[in-house]
Amino acid sequence: MSVANAIHAVVPGRLICTSNTKPVGAGPVAHWIANELVVDPDDGLARTATFSTPVIVNAAGAWADEAAQRCGVRPLRIAPKRRTMVQLRVGRSGLRDLPLVDDTSGTFYFKGEGDSSVWLSPHDEIATDPCDAAPEEIDIATAIDRFESVVDWSIERVERSWAGLRSFARDRLPVYGFDAHAPGFFWCAGQGGFGIQTSPAAAKLAAALLLDQAPDAMVELIDPALFSPRRFSS
Repeated sequence: MSVANAIHAVVPGRLICTSNTKPVGAGPVAHWIANELVVDPDDGLARTATFSTPVIVNAAGAWADEAAQRCGVRPLRIAPKRRTMVQLRVGRSGLRDLPLVDDTSGTFYFKGEGDSSVWLSPHDEIATDPCDAAPEEIDIATAIDRFESVVDWSIERVERSWAGLRSFARDRLPVYGFDAHAPGFFWCAGQGGFGIQTSPAAAKLAAALLLDQAPDAMVELIDPALFSPRRFSS
């Protein structure tokens, strides 16, 4: 069974870097070895498995630095920041097609979601450790207070709320490319708050760098050095 098949049979869609993950060899032929206790999906028994791969792609989001450290790679200080979202039921209708409305001071934004509901955020960036993010009551209250300061719609209830982590490099640009000091370790991290909007171009740029191929026409005029992790190596 190939390495890829073995990995996906055990942990669908993920390669987990553990404290036992380490590079072996040097230069472009270096391999990464991981010893991991895994559960066989067929019989449910735990076994020690060893995986070997020439390349590891670190697309761990808020955990990007932690994944790097577990692989013995120097972290880039990718910083997770919590963003809060609230869905409100309000006392008016016709809001489904309400466009995104941003406060000019950048302290909140909202958009229509349903006929009588809106999505609202206090535009927060709360520094946090990597975690399964959850909204804080104070951030929900802050969002509602700011919303009420600009509309006269009655708020009937909070239908739901959630939070996510948006991760930023020090210069707030994403990071795509091979590590300056760890051959075979590829960074795909720090998308911040623009991951969805930039994903088509980001995927094509990262794929070209990862596979050492000519870039797609969509990104051929983009300088990949702007996003290389090597910009932090000095």
